[in-house]
Amino acid sequence: MGAVNSYLLLGHGAEDPINFNSRKKIPKGVTLVTLAQCAELSYDEEVCSMVEAFTKPKNKKIFDDPISHKGILLGF
Repeated sequence: MGAVNSYLLLGHGAEDPINFNSRKKIPKGVTLVTLAQCAELSYDEEVCSMVEAFTKPKNKKIFDDPISHKGILLGF
């Protein structure tokens, strides 16, 4: 298996409504993990603690396999 890239999606951004059939799709085998929830605010303390956890090299395996480490991620 090759290198794993991990990314954070922490909140809502500007939306540009486009046709669902023509937008880019997440490739198979990729898991999207987001801190944001529909119709809820993302607060600084939640976002900052997740960014801090994400930037620590010791947590790389957690973010590379979020499904197996869901319980740990919920604690950040």
